[in-house]
Amino acid sequence: MIVLKKNGKYLAYKKIDDDYEYSDLSEVTAIDQSGYYWTSDYEQAKYFMSKDDVAFFMVRKTGEFWQGAVVANE
Repeated sequence: MIVLKKNGKYLAYKKIDDDYEYSDLSEVTAIDQSGYYWTSDYEQAKYFMSKDDVAFFMVRKTGEFWQGAVVANE
């Protein structure tokens, strides 16, 4: 599988979904805590189908979080 690694950790994505039903939007107080993070658990890694997919994904990523990330085929 093709993954992104940084400092020996894998890029992963977490999405937190609340399955609540609200009758009024003013009742919604949850904060979207979804996002990317680095993990040592290979099973949680975000997988890519090709190196082209990784390149397309990384075009839009900037900042310290992404610096030093490398493509790995494991």
